[in-house]
Amino acid sequence: MNLEEYRQEFRECYDDLDSVEVILSELKQCQHTFTEEENEVGEFIKSLEQRKKELKDEIKNSQTNNYNDWVFEYDFDKYSFHLEPVESLNTEGLSYPLFLRDVIIPSFHPLPDEDIQTPIAAICMLINSAALPPISENNSKELLLPLVYISGATGTGKSKLAGLFERHYPFHSRKQLKGSDTGATLIDRMHKACYVRGSYENNDLVLKPALFNFENFYAANLKRWGDYGVEILTTEKQYAVVSKQGKDKQDFYTYCLKIFTSIEPLQAVSKQMSEMDRRTIRLFTKRANPKLTISSYNWKYSMEQYKKLWEKNKVENIFFPILGKVSKITEDDTDIPDEYYPASQVIMAVGVYLGIFEDIDHAIEHLTEYWNYVKQCESKRGVPFIAYFDELIEEYYVHLQEYLDKGYSHKRSDNLASQELLYADEIFDKVWDTHNKFYNKTDISEAMKSHFEKKGFTYTVHPVTKKAIFRKYL
Repeated sequence: MNLEEYRQEFRECYDDLDSVEVILSELKQCQHTFTEEENEVGEFIKSLEQRKKELKDEIKNSQTNNYNDWVFEYDFDKYSFHLEPVESLNTEGLSYPLFLRDVIIPSFHPLPDEDIQTPIAAICMLINSAALPPISENNSKELLLPLVYISGATGTGKSKLAGLFERHYPFHSRKQLKGSDTGATLIDRMHKACYVRGSYENNDLVLKPALFNFENFYAANLKRWGDYGVEILTTEKQYAVVSKQGKDKQDFYTYCLKIFTSIEPLQAVSKQMSEMDRRTIRLFTKRANPKLTISSYNWKYSMEQYKKLWEKNKVENIFFPILGKVSKITEDDTDIPDEYYPASQVIMAVGVYLGIFEDIDHAIEHLTEYWNYVKQCESKRGVPFIAYFDELIEEYYVHLQEYLDKGYSHKRSDNLASQELLYADEIFDKVWDTHNKFYNKTDISEAMKSHFEKKGFTYTVHPVTKKAIFRKYL
């Protein structure tokens, strides 16, 4: 890497201490190899060291304070289905959501079909899990806090988009998780991030909004969670508790916003955890040319605006009445697909509260369009082109049997069928034409090779045409 590439990498991971330390270490080891002036390299190293110190100080401060700056306490007894808002939504301080939708997201990571996706992304970034009422005497129906699943090919900005979510939370309330984390580790970290100032004995736990980012998520990660999978993915307060039995019994609470980034489509994951499908908001990424990098913006402003949006008075007098109205709307009252309605209700209420949607009717209209878009996208991704590979393999065997029935040898029929049906470039071109919106060439090529090899085919060169083919030796 040259010095400019290191600078670009630094800009992209400006708030990530581990990444900054890695860049600093690599740069010190190879600084003598750069063609730039020695003082230019030295200045860059100084800026890295300064940023490393700032990040360590921020983490230290977040660990030593009592988190009172990030506690949102509401009187949920004031919540019911019959309240009316006491003030209009277009109040001062509610303009930040529109700035996030119209300026920040398009500047830092523009999404494909942004008119449909960007409003949904902005709403998800600003959801406050602490403001959603639990089941109580006044509330017999708890709305689901949706999961957020960001999918796309390698290099399409999934992590950058997830980074915009993270910038609205302080260090102590946002966590990046690894695929190697076990279920027991996850519930412990979630509890520490989501709840403060309480004890197990008197149940005096105060919920604060938190964000967990499952970076580079794969369906295989679910196996590591063991029996804790349901509680980790829960989207309801009443079920977001795990009781660990033993000498010192403890309850761990896991209720917070959870986002996932993955090259796998959600279908691959929801096959193992079927409930994810109806509880999850999808965001699809594509390669883009952002105007700004993460390091070029003051994210403390975003955190301050987040806090203002969820002030006690605004929530109890504006948000609760909107949420109550949304709670009374059923699937039959909208054109939103029934299977996706549970994940839509909180999005509707928060979107109207933030002013991203003009009213509930506008929210329903946009979410109907959004879910139709999701269906369209998912019908073109991942699973469909695997199905296309299987169709080609089935055709291959049909042609092969025809030649065998005519008395041709295995070898000749194998050559001829390969020549007619399984040229790798032709297969790739057909898939690329319909899937380039979401996948890059490397992803498609690797998926193609992997699938055919699993079916017993060899990736090789045709002896006559010299073109790449898939061949099955009999």
